Amino acid sequence: MKFDGVAYELGYWSARSGQPGLALSASMRVGYQHGAVDRALDLPIDTLNAETHGHLRALSWTHETWRR
Repeated sequence: MKFDGVAYELGYWSARSGQPGLALSASMRVGYQHGAVDRALDLPIDTLNAETHGHLRALSWTHETWRR
């Protein structure tokens, strides 16, 4: 499997904007997951409990690390 940065970004920004996800490639699927996590982190802090927020931040960091 080869990383496709364009597909990743398309998936990421689709999720961030609330669009339905496309699963045309693994890169797009992972990008969509990352975008969905970051979108959840945009919610007001009182919407998520601290433990969930911490897990989401760790997952977002893992996505960023994988992308690099």
